[in-house]
Amino acid sequence: MAQVHPKSFRELNEQGIQPGGIGKKTQKPSFPSGGEPNTTEESPAVVAKSKGPGELVFPRNLSSIDHFMSFDVFDHTFRRKTEPTKDEIKCSIKLPLSEDLSQDNKQAYASEGLGTLGKAGAELGAGAARAIASGSPVTSVLDDLSNIQGSTLRQGAVSLGVEFLAGDAGATAVAGGALGGVGGALTGAAAQPIFKGAFAGAGIARNPYQAVFYNNPEFRTFDYTWKLYPEDETEQETLHTIVNNFRYYSSPGLAYGEVFFTYPQMFDITFSHPEYTFNPGPCVCTSVSTNYHPDGPLYHRLSDGSKAPIGIELKLAFQEVNILTKADIKAGR
Repeated sequence: MAQVHPKSFRELNEQGIQPGGIGKKTQKPSFPSGGEPNTTEESPAVVAKSKGPGELVFPRNLSSIDHFMSFDVFDHTFRRKTEPTKDEIKCSIKLPLSEDLSQDNKQAYASEGLGTLGKAGAELGAGAARAIASGSPVTSVLDDLSNIQGSTLRQGAVSLGVEFLAGDAGATAVAGGALGGVGGALTGAAAQPIFKGAFAGAGIARNPYQAVFYNNPEFRTFDYTWKLYPEDETEQETLHTIVNNFRYYSSPGLAYGEVFFTYPQMFDITFSHPEYTFNPGPCVCTSVSTNYHPDGPLYHRLSDGSKAPIGIELKLAFQEVNILTKADIKAGR
């Protein structure tokens, strides 16, 4: 995990420097943040990546780290694919790059039995696709599909009958139909193991023609973790505001007399050096986890007499709101 660990207040105290002497305690930033940009000691690269006015940067010397990531917050739009404009951004947060910068492209498949007729249908469909690709008229291909030879149908019917008898429903229907009534139903149910035993005795088992079917791409998810330690009271307030902004913008609001929820905001995630990594699309934040005791219950005293943890462990989880296709990958995502 990424760690930003400058001299903590505890270390400063051990050196005989009181937290109050580091600098005048600043007024706590507004919540959610929308204040002036924190451009102290920022390089042109960091400033160039800024899209909106309400910017929070941690640590303040992020320019010396060079590798950073930005989280631009904007209002939710259903299935949005485009990045927010400068005017749409409500808040921009910059943190060092998370040590884990991974992405998983996952595809969902399902497997099931086609049966004999399903297998034949798959072969016919593949042939039709090849014919269309080679330039054959679609109407001609459909005519070929409708003119299936009788032998093919007969073979399919025989195979289908075997499959029917091999199944529980087929055994019940055959045996039960011979007797009829409630007794027939009971007898049919009892006959199920007879057909199974007959196939086993013959040393054969029905071939279900298992196949794998493609369903859909899965949404990408991203998880980031940091250990963050403020260097002075100003950074303490900035870090506290950053955490509260993530919590605030990832939570819903209430509307129409608390009958409905309003959607939480979305996040546009960018990296300082994306050329050989990847570009996440618009995301929603699915989890904000904050551990205020990453090193145990260690606190430092602030100039107003209050106490704050010497550092935090912040974990964020995001999910893209659109699936990823070949076109998106070619576009840089």
